[in-house]
Amino acid sequence: MWKTAEYAIMGRGHERTQVPCQDKTYSVSRNGTAVVALADGAGSASLSHLGAETATQAIAHELVDHFDELILNPDGQAVKERLLKVSVDALNETASENQCSLQDLACTLLAAAIKDNIFLLIHLGDGIVAMEKNQELKLASAPDNGEYANSTYFLTSKNALRHLKLFKGSTQDLNGFALMSDGTAESFYHRKSGQLSIGVKKMMDLSVLISDEKFDSFLDASFKQVIRANTQDDCSIALITNQALAPKTYQSLDRLAKYDLFEINPNNPAIAAKRLKKFERILAEIERCPNRLHAVSKQLHIRRKYLKRDLDVLVGNGLVVNQKGLYQMHLQQL
Repeated sequence: MWKTAEYAIMGRGHERTQVPCQDKTYSVSRNGTAVVALADGAGSASLSHLGAETATQAIAHELVDHFDELILNPDGQAVKERLLKVSVDALNETASENQCSLQDLACTLLAAAIKDNIFLLIHLGDGIVAMEKNQELKLASAPDNGEYANSTYFLTSKNALRHLKLFKGSTQDLNGFALMSDGTAESFYHRKSGQLSIGVKKMMDLSVLISDEKFDSFLDASFKQVIRANTQDDCSIALITNQALAPKTYQSLDRLAKYDLFEINPNNPAIAAKRLKKFERILAEIERCPNRLHAVSKQLHIRRKYLKRDLDVLVGNGLVVNQKGLYQMHLQQL
């Protein structure tokens, strides 16, 4: 099961000048296909926020409606031409509706689509794509800044086709992809070394382990309190992650990451280890048999008031769901 999540926020620079957020994200799932897309509007283009919105929706619907056809086409160049044409045609339509030029809608474009055991990845511009596979974080596609550090390529660029990158491959042992605009990359990507921050893996792992509602809250807090503060630019991210790998994802967490997940204070190692073991016992019991507080308490020989306190933590971070008094796992086989 592939889960998608997206987030975009206006940068501090645009907030001061009252320029609309030029980063846009979009996701759609149907026909057994899940797609996420992200676009960053050109700062010099007056309506690039409309262009970014148009481009993400156009590419996402093309991928979700014609995934099989695109994957089965052996001519990669023809696929790139088709995807670029779909995107630019949509921009031309938006330009006509808004009585503006195509260049007014200039934007980058990133998208990831997955169906069954195949993925398709598209990248144009200065955003980045991170990939987690076998629980290891890797750079799937680096930013393309052109001749100068502050320049890049847009869908409206004359040489867009030459710089449009297209990848396809197997989803075996694939945890997922994270698409990021250059504003977000300021917090997660070191351009000189080409290294990604471990924070990307943490974000992708959490998207698998906790509920959608809790993960959305985590994204909102992370971007507002930390990521946005590292840049003047708009910031956005689009994630597609494999919930079927939840057991491996949890096992890949180091002890400190597990402490963080369960809100355990690590200052006293002996007590922290004991608390972790207790949380894991509770989760194992609820996974074995979803039940009410008194039944779980009886089975684990934990007093109700202490068990309720720990269950509140698990419900709070989205690992456990309380449905009218019945406690059950958000995901199985954690």
